[in-house]
Amino acid sequence: MLADFVGIAVAFLLFSGLTLLPGYLLGWALNLLRFRTREMWFRFAIAVPLSIALGPVLTYYSGRWISFSGAGRLYESLSVAAVALIFITRRRLRKTPVVWAVVAWCVVALLALADLQIGRHLYFSIMGFDYAVRTAFVSSISTFGVPAQNPFFYPGHAVLLRYHYFWLMQAALVHRWAPAFLDARQALIGGTMWCGIALMCAIVLYLRFFRTGVRKLRRHTLIAFSLLAVTGLNVVPALLCRSVDVTFPFHREDQIDGWVYSLLWDSHYVVALIAGLLAFLLISQARGGSRQRVLYGVTAGLALVTCVGAAIYLALIFALFLAGWSIIVLAKRWYAEFQVLAIAGVTAVLCSLPYLASLRGPGAGGTFLQLAVRSFFIVEVLGKIFNFTHVWQTSLANLILLPLSYYIELGVFFMVGIVEWRRLRRMQSIPRNDLALGVMALVSLVSCTFLRSGVISINDLGWHGSLLAQFVLLIRGSQLLPERAKGWVPLLALGLAGTIYDQALVRFFAPLYPSKHLPKVPSLSPDNKLGERTYANREAYDWLRANSKASSRVQQNPDPVIQDTFYGLYADRNTLAEDVECATNFGGDPKACAPLQSILRPVFAAHAPDTTFESACAALPMDFVVAKDTDAVWGTEDGWVWTRAPLFANSFVRVFRRASRPSQSPRADPQFHP
Repeated sequence: MLADFVGIAVAFLLFSGLTLLPGYLLGWALNLLRFRTREMWFRFAIAVPLSIALGPVLTYYSGRWISFSGAGRLYESLSVAAVALIFITRRRLRKTPVVWAVVAWCVVALLALADLQIGRHLYFSIMGFDYAVRTAFVSSISTFGVPAQNPFFYPGHAVLLRYHYFWLMQAALVHRWAPAFLDARQALIGGTMWCGIALMCAIVLYLRFFRTGVRKLRRHTLIAFSLLAVTGLNVVPALLCRSVDVTFPFHREDQIDGWVYSLLWDSHYVVALIAGLLAFLLISQARGGSRQRVLYGVTAGLALVTCVGAAIYLALIFALFLAGWSIIVLAKRWYAEFQVLAIAGVTAVLCSLPYLASLRGPGAGGTFLQLAVRSFFIVEVLGKIFNFTHVWQTSLANLILLPLSYYIELGVFFMVGIVEWRRLRRMQSIPRNDLALGVMALVSLVSCTFLRSGVISINDLGWHGSLLAQFVLLIRGSQLLPERAKGWVPLLALGLAGTIYDQALVRFFAPLYPSKHLPKVPSLSPDNKLGERTYANREAYDWLRANSKASSRVQQNPDPVIQDTFYGLYADRNTLAEDVECATNFGGDPKACAPLQSILRPVFAAHAPDTTFESACAALPMDFVVAKDTDAVWGTEDGWVWTRAPLFANSFVRVFRRASRPSQSPRADPQFHP
């Protein structure tokens, strides 16, 4: 746990060279948003979103045209120049309570994501299920550069990664800078902390330029920061289900996540949101001559490229919004703004093409988009009661219950939306900023209501596409809350309780795993030894990282029940086949998976002899093999796990080199701790 605290702290500090300093240098050089005339704190509020919006594009192209190491050296040069510039142009920093909000967020993120240790028991947050996948991506990019490789599949050659990995490149650079002090997971967590700071900065910018102006900016900023801790009303059905001993769906098909949840689980979606918001802010503020319009348009277009590369479905929402906004701008004859929109659009399309081209090719998965009405978990219950046999019945029920669905998912923000809708309807002429934010929210909600993604089983579009509408409601809610605080107290209280309940559940699921009330996850721990098993796996993979090259390929059981979370979180090494489908939904030809599986799966079967192990090593380019107590071969004394000498062993994990020789006395191995 101490290693996590140190590693995450180092990652957070190193990330400033990617998330603060480049934006400060660029903001000053181009004088974006009148950067040079701003107070120091407001410069930082511009610099962080600017760095996050433009940094991944810079990393991608410098990594492809020069090298990934060259991209790191480029940032080092920019950081040195930015530090010198800050020292030369510094202004007095006035005390502000906003700093305490930043500190509070960093503490929350650290405690939520770091491993919790009690003796030789180790517990990761359940968010580790998602971090296991992205950590492996970060490690692969750190080792092999860009275009990124799929770390979960190696059919004898590298296959390109089909994923929105732009934000993960930044974490890979941080990992590459200090591999002796932090691992890929810690680098990713350090970036998550900066995502929360960037979101706060985006709130400040939109309150300043779109809603509040200078007047009451500090007050509304603090209210908006407080509202980040408020989610919808899902705690109510969750507790009702708990009271009757029914499991409330932990992940629902079309849930709307609270801000804390989104930041901690899916920080790359927040990065895409910030990039898109910054792009539109620059477009809306380009009110100077043709030179400024070109400058702001190109910068906005590059920010939109980051949006595409960080979360492609959220980029689709922004594309629909900007297309609709362009029609409105033309109708109102705001030709100068349309020029900026056109420049931004052309820049975004042209600069996104190399990345989008890399996503082509064979791979598992469904269609990119599908037409469907947003699902509601209550409709699933009604379908079982009334025996819905046709799709149209379910769709009609979802459509009728949409208001209730959004009320439960959004809570107090649903009421903010109702108040804002009524206010705009009463206006004869809607101000430009109000119109822009209204269209932004409307496009986001309509898209998430009637479209869904189909590449994987999870509806990423419906799940995360509402972030744009949520941001608009957050900005407006910070202004409405002082007027309506008394009437909305119950919704605010339930929303805060929902966030606390949700985070407590994901943080303490692992320590409470032995409880009979929690479901067992066989791929993690079929018994009540999850804490010991996690400690042993991290210990083994820590040893493996310290005693192998970053380019080594590790193979564990390719047939996990769900996924090998321990491998993803702690190995920092690519594998040949991560699961039965070789994770080809992330890239690669599914047809090449079956030959790998035919060789690897017998290795981990019960009673697998040395000859099976040796033939697999001879046939496949794997450097290390990891056996675990959950593998069938572990439980049979005549299997190769017990007839070969491991390089490292503890009670739950054994690590073997492909060329290791049989041991005369395997159970006398001094590294084995029964």
